[in-house]
Amino acid sequence: MKKITFILGLFIISLLIGQINFVKAEEDIKARGSIPILRMLEVKEPKILPTSPFYFLKEWGRGIKKFFAFDPVKKAELELKYVDEKLVETAKVVDESCGESSACNVGALEKAFNNYLSSQERLKK
Repeated sequence: MKKITFILGLFIISLLIGQINFVKAEEDIKARGSIPILRMLEVKEPKILPTSPFYFLKEWGRGIKKFFAFDPVKKAELELKYVDEKLVETAKVVDESCGESSACNVGALEKAFNNYLSSQERLKK
């Protein structure tokens, strides 16, 4: 009887500790921002998104940087960096357009995702 009570007590304590760790991890994600992928890709949080009317300036800047990178390896590295940035931009557009509501801005999502896919195709070439 004592063994069963002891094992049951350990089981309940382990469940409580697991729940506490889960809540702490969830709070950490919220504290770091809505996009946990930022740390994995080592990309800054984007300020100008594909939904912005000034996004073309960001694209021009990327194009100019890539134009002046004469080494093919450097160009590929830049393109990879831009693909990572566009993935984060797409994730942020999803967060902003869908947010708490169940209705999402489909046009914004489509624009961001197509932007990411086209960048990925350029990287493949």
